[in-house]
Parts: sequence; structure tokens; C-alpha cells
Amino acid sequence: MQDFFADTQITWVKKTRNNKITMGQGFYFLHSTEMCLVGVKKYGKSLHYVSKVTTDVIFSEIQKQSQKPEEMYQVIEAMMPGAKKIELFGRNHNIRRGWLTLGNQLGEKFRTADMISCSKCRKLLDADQVRHKHKEQELSYCDHCLKTSSEYHESEFFHLENRNEENPCHTNIYCNGCQARPLWGVRYSCTVCPEFDLCESCFDKKATLPISGHQPLTHTSIHEWKAVEVSLLSCI
Repeated sequence: MQDFFADTQITWVKKTRNNKITMGQGFYFLHSTEMCLVGVKKYGKSLHYVSKVTTDVIFSEIQKQSQKPEEMYQVIEAMMPGAKKIELFGRNHNIRRGWLTLGNQLGEKFRTADMISCSKCRKLLDADQVRHKHKEQELSYCDHCLKTSSEYHESEFFHLENRNEENPCHTNIYCNGCQARPLWGVRYSCTVCPEFDLCESCFDKKATLPISGHQPLTHTSIHEWKAVEVSLLSCI
């Protein structure tokens, strides 16, 4: 008995919480949509398939990073009410009753942001756990260790909320150290020099880094830095 495979697509038009069309990261254009490929595989006539249950466009508000809209699942469940369903490239917040979720980013402790341990207690800093990043040394402390430490003061650290499930992408911003474009992760921005930013790796070695357009020792010893955790597009 031969297989039958058909595929089509659903276009998700993303909206912000203010009911506006969102603008996401893109190379040539700012992306406002995502495409979901839907495939059907059956053996003989065992699959009950309902066609034309809706249009191929969904307007829905964006949720967590990479989280698909509820309407997407509802459409597929209405199309194939009695079928087994598989979601590919799934994340933890996409797991749904009655579906098999497959992906390499699943698990109780999984997060795609840089996984950093506390320099004192050595415990992994989970998402939503505050991180204190030292302004001059390559140190990161959890909230408990910093508050109980007599060696350092809170003013010597950046206070990071550490709530990103994935590394933020600072589109149209590049690292003045390694020249990486776009800049991923926490962005360390000079409060004096316009458009002068470093990724975390370059920020840690800023004293010896041949930074383009600036004398590194003069720049780092005089000017203050700020840590930016959220990309500009995430605020739109």
C-alpha cells in the first residue's frame, strides 16, 4: 500500500500587544509573518481529512520566543480531527496534549541563552534568575552570593534581569571589537560614544582588545558602560 503525502502552508501575520503589525529580524526586509508548512501522510483511506475549514492566513499576537499561536493548532486539529499529530522544531512552550513534539530544544532545563554559572557558588543561573555581571572582571554572581559577599559591592556590577529565553538579537548593531553583525546576547554600550557597543566576550577582554576607531585604554578607563538585555525590535 503506497503512502500519500500532501502539503500546504499557513501564513501567520504577527501582531503586537498594541494590535499593530510587528517587525521582526530580517536580512532584506523586516519580517512580519511566519510560514507554517502542513503535511498529511496516510495509508490507504484510514485518515479522515476535512478540507476548507478556514483560510490560509492567521492574524495573531506574538507570545514567547518561538511560541506558535493557539489558532495554528486549532486549524490543524479541525482539518484532521482523528489523526495523530506531530510538531517539528518544537519548544517547551509549544508542547500540547494529543501532539508529539519533536525538537532539539526541549527539556526541563533547556534555554538557548548563554548558560552561565555563578562565579562563587558555581551553580547554573537559570532563566528568570538575576545575574550580576562585574563591570571590570570576568565574574558573574547570583543574587544570593553577591548580597552575602564582603569582597564586592553591588555598585561594581551590572544588574541583569536574565529573563530572555533566547539570546536577544540586536539587529543593525555590530560589535566594535570582533565586528560581529548583528550583535547577539547582552549588549554593552558606551554611555558617551554614540553607536559604540561590545558583545559580552569582547567586553570581558576590552582592556587588551584592538577596538576599531578608539584607543581601548582611554575609552574604557574614562567612559561608563550600560548593559542592554533587550533588542530594540523586541520593544516595538
